[in-house]
Amino acid sequence: MNTNNTNHRFSYLLLVILTAAWLIQPCLTGAAHAGTVSLPQTGQTTTYAAGDDGALQIGVAWSNPRFTDNRDQTMTDNLTGL
Repeated sequence: MNTNNTNHRFSYLLLVILTAAWLIQPCLTGAAHAGTVSLPQTGQTTTYAAGDDGALQIGVAWSNPRFTDNRDQTMTDNLTGL
């Protein structure tokens, strides 16, 4: 096979791949920054290793009271709304 022809095919393929990546890139970055998620704290208070939930205690604080009795044999979790 001609080396010059192979170089042209490689250059064309590289151009196609880079163009596709450039066109798709806004879709991927938009999905990564679509919104913020507020996760509740785990409730762990004991630290077993540096940087674990017991040490950091980050997240949304639990509501007080955490649960509400709906008086119809169901309960509502006031933290999640379920």
